[in-house]
Parts: sequence; structure tokens; C-alpha cells
Amino acid sequence: MKHAVSREIGLALDCAIREFTLEAVLDVPKRFNRWNNECEPLNEISTYQLAQYIIEGYTYPKSKEEKIDSFVDWFQNYNEHIPYPTKNSSYRRGRRQALEEIEKKLVELNLLELETEME
Repeated sequence: MKHAVSREIGLALDCAIREFTLEAVLDVPKRFNRWNNECEPLNEISTYQLAQYIIEGYTYPKSKEEKIDSFVDWFQNYNEHIPYPTKNSSYRRGRRQALEEIEKKLVELNLLELETEME
């Protein structure tokens, strides 16, 4: 299960994971008294909590631009692994499935709100 963390901690974790090895990230609370970089919020977290966030995954509130970037990354990855079907019989079904997956991802990232049908 992913942990929901604050935006500051999420950004700091992203930064630390990009910059350092896993061991170095876990050493942050022990080694740095005041880390004047983007990773400063990590000083307040125990090593155990850091390990939990990194191993079990974490999510944090993202800006609209970050959500769009993550959708673009997901979409490029999706396109590489799931090519469009070419045969006539499966083309429509494959296209519909791809559109459903795209819609689901947009809703998940709060970039699209589905209209609920009212009677």
C-alpha cells in the first residue's frame, strides 16, 4: 500500500532518490543535522519511516503540470508495451480498450472529471 505523504516530503524523497543511492537516502536523518537543500524535510523522518516510504511507495499532491507530465510518461510507456491492433475485427475493441485505459488514467490523476449520468 502506498503511503500518502505531504508535498514537501514527496518532492524531497524524489530529489533524494534521484541524487543518491538507497543507503545514502536512508542515512539522511543520521548524517545531516541541517541539510540546506531540497531534502531538508527528510531530517524530521525516522530511518524506518523513510525505508517504508521508499519500499512500499508513496504518493503526494501534485501540481497540474506534474500530473500532465506523469500522464505523458505513462502514455508513452503504454504505447510502447501495448501496440494498437491492426486487424479489422479486433481494431475497434482494441481502440475502445485503449481509450478506456487512457480515460481511467486521466481520472486517476484528477485531470478529467467524468460526468455522472442523471435521469
